Amino acid sequence: MVTLKNRIVLGLLICAGLLIAQPGDLNHIYENMISTYDSVVTFQADFVQENYWPEMEISQSSNGVIYYDSDNLLMEYSNPEGQIMLIDPNNVTIYDAASQQALISPKQAVKLRPIEVIKHYWKISQISILDETEEGMNLRLKVNNGEIVIIKIVNSLVSQISILDVDKNSVTYKFGGMMINEEIPAETFEFKIPEDARIIDNRKLN
Repeated sequence: MVTLKNRIVLGLLICAGLLIAQPGDLNHIYENMISTYDSVVTFQADFVQENYWPEMEISQSSNGVIYYDSDNLLMEYSNPEGQIMLIDPNNVTIYDAASQQALISPKQAVKLRPIEVIKHYWKISQISILDETEEGMNLRLKVNNGEIVIIKIVNSLVSQISILDVDKNSVTYKFGGMMINEEIPAETFEFKIPEDARIIDNRKLN
């Protein structure tokens, strides 16, 4: 006899099965994202960044504006006020106004653009569609080492991305007011470290 409980469970299993994407579907989703971001020359948006460290039970929320073009990326925080991270063709500069400290490091393989993060994890993950609506979809990328990436896609653009590491520490970025291929003045990416700042230059260690 099929009870109401069994019917509900069966219905849930059927719904879950509908969200298991076939390789062709995933390839189509990925190719659409790549095509969309290939057309992006400049990008700017408001962002909210949420960090959580479960071992210490500490959560932190910050926000600001992100700008990038083909050569540079700037994250300018309004909370905490005066904090910036600038990635130019050669260096990564992080400045914190509260501590008056600047950290300069070689660029190396810094991946902060959403599409760069997706390209990295897509190749090494098991991918599934968590849910899908008219507005977009949520994907889960699960790496064998336990890392998990959750991506919210709207019109083939990433509106939210969460990264959960093997220790369950997480960071989430939410993007709003996205502007694509609007002119960004060159001086946006020009930052002069204040003269009274304490500078830690990691480039000298290489």
